[in-house]
Amino acid sequence: MPKKSKSPTARKKKPTSKALIKHPNLPPVQIISTNAVKIIRKYLKTFVILTLIYAVLYIIFVRGISGGLNLNSLRNTLDHTKGTTTLTNGLSLFGDLVGNATTGQASSVNAGVYQTILLIIISLALIWALRQAYNNTAIRARDAFYKGMYPVIPFLGVLLVLGLELIPMLIGGSIYSAVMTNGIAVGAFEKLIWALMFAALSLVS
Repeated sequence: MPKKSKSPTARKKKPTSKALIKHPNLPPVQIISTNAVKIIRKYLKTFVILTLIYAVLYIIFVRGISGGLNLNSLRNTLDHTKGTTTLTNGLSLFGDLVGNATTGQASSVNAGVYQTILLIIISLALIWALRQAYNNTAIRARDAFYKGMYPVIPFLGVLLVLGLELIPMLIGGSIYSAVMTNGIAVGAFEKLIWALMFAALSLVS
């Protein structure tokens, strides 16, 4: 008896799982960099304004606070000085803040807190501005600060998770630094062992 020919549908092989997965073709790094530069040039004014706002706030709240300048005492002195007005007192205080910021060091606890808050705010504003710029949407600096603050809770959550994941690396770095500084590891073999331990903790992170 002649063999029955298989139907065309039966001859087709089922696609494998590898064939179903389609990997998108990513553009080269040069194209991505070129597009990023073009976008920044197109909205250069907005990004410059954001940078200047951050610089001014950093000078006032971080550098000005950390320099040890007693503004309350200086304000009381200016108030009791004859021939001065509220406007001149305010200008004098602002000038002292800026001058103190150029020589002070950000070492106080308050300065560190303000610096962290400013970094979070400016990061969210820049992320929002970049997303709108990639969508060819008109952006303004005030919109970046106003509309870009809504994901602050998820952003802080991500930072918290990253901080927790970096704890092993921080512990390893502290131990390695203490061993090297105090001269606990003398020989090359001992230094290699401690370096490998630090590398292992970094890989865990």
